[in-house]
Amino acid sequence: MPCTVDVPLLFKQGVKVDGTLEPWANDPFDHLEGQKMRNKGCAIASAGMVLRAYGIDTDPDGKPVDPGTLNKFLRTQPGGFLNDGNMSWREVLEFGTLSGGTLDLKIFTDEYDVNVLNEELCNGNPVILQVDGPNGTHFVVVDGQTVVNGVNTHTIKDPGYAETTLLAYGNTAKSMRIYRPEEDPGYLIFVVTGDADFLITDPLGRQEGLDPDTGGSVFGIPNATFGSDSVGDDDPQNGGFPTNPSLSFDTVEPLVGVYQIDLHGLSGTEFRLEIVSYATAGGVNDIRHEVGTIEAGKVITFTYNYRGDLAVEANFEVGELETIAALNGFEIEGTFTLGEGNNGIDLLTESVTLSIDTLHLTTPAGSFELVAGTFEFEGEIRGVELEIEITPLGNDSFAFDADGEDANLSELVNPVDVQLTIGDDFAKTSVIGDLD
Repeated sequence: MPCTVDVPLLFKQGVKVDGTLEPWANDPFDHLEGQKMRNKGCAIASAGMVLRAYGIDTDPDGKPVDPGTLNKFLRTQPGGFLNDGNMSWREVLEFGTLSGGTLDLKIFTDEYDVNVLNEELCNGNPVILQVDGPNGTHFVVVDGQTVVNGVNTHTIKDPGYAETTLLAYGNTAKSMRIYRPEEDPGYLIFVVTGDADFLITDPLGRQEGLDPDTGGSVFGIPNATFGSDSVGDDDPQNGGFPTNPSLSFDTVEPLVGVYQIDLHGLSGTEFRLEIVSYATAGGVNDIRHEVGTIEAGKVITFTYNYRGDLAVEANFEVGELETIAALNGFEIEGTFTLGEGNNGIDLLTESVTLSIDTLHLTTPAGSFELVAGTFEFEGEIRGVELEIEITPLGNDSFAFDADGEDANLSELVNPVDVQLTIGDDFAKTSVIGDLD
């Protein structure tokens, strides 16, 4: 008997089977200007189908789980999307957990393995496949085994096209994402966008990535994988374009300790390194960004200390939030006090992320300067001219002030969610702002 999995709903990212649009079809996708769910929402729609297959039917606000509610959740999370519009598969677990479920993400393999796929299906787990679509990388959900004209293949639910079996995509795939109803073991992600390769070394000296000497791939870290990730455009006639490809390293159950990331320049262009870690008890532990230029043939080394335990929440009070239409900007000020059990903050070495609703701005680690008792940052982050001042007040309390220009806050409505993350400490609140 062929193995099948009950995936009860077919979510489309844009146009439904009857030709009408899904309610979320024209919702913004990530923060890519002009990009909508109908263009890029195949991964989100696939994840939504899998959540519903596991009985996760309502989101944290009691609304039905669908690509629209999942996309809105991801857009409000600092780790919801990785470089240039690539959805964080791990962040889907946060949505599922907050919605009342428990899912563990088994790391995807670099190459399609039909034996693993069949094993998962026979164990009752739907599988998301990364395939080569007609307009670039595409994602579908596999829900069963079947035979077509004597050829063994698989049935699929396709969020972007009218296909029903994997034969439409050459009966193969590039990689797999497998969600299982198990406990959260912790997670670590490194993503690089730009013309650079990387080699990761874990705390035991094991390596994963691309060997710069041989040009070959190295697979030496258990429960880990790396590969190229991007999202094609499934609706090019409506203004879409593929996302820039990123190299990504993901590991389940990462070791506590220092990881080394060696970036190898290929053509002397700008790179962007994003690091997202999740605690062993679940929840985002840390998010960091590094941006720079690397010359061809040169190596830049970064290190990251994975702690494993959950970030400590601080008390956050925002006294003022104001948007300024003439500057397309904002002003925000407040205070925060570090939470019980914190290990302190080091603004001279740690990165800082300011999140205002769906706008997430992360300073590179070590980019603050101490000036007359105040830690100051000034620079451009994701196209926003940003200035931040953080002043110690004593007893683990700090004053916070930030100004930004050229920020897209036109969709901002009250109350506004604000979050500040410094290393492994974070603070969040909601505030009624003076919205211009």
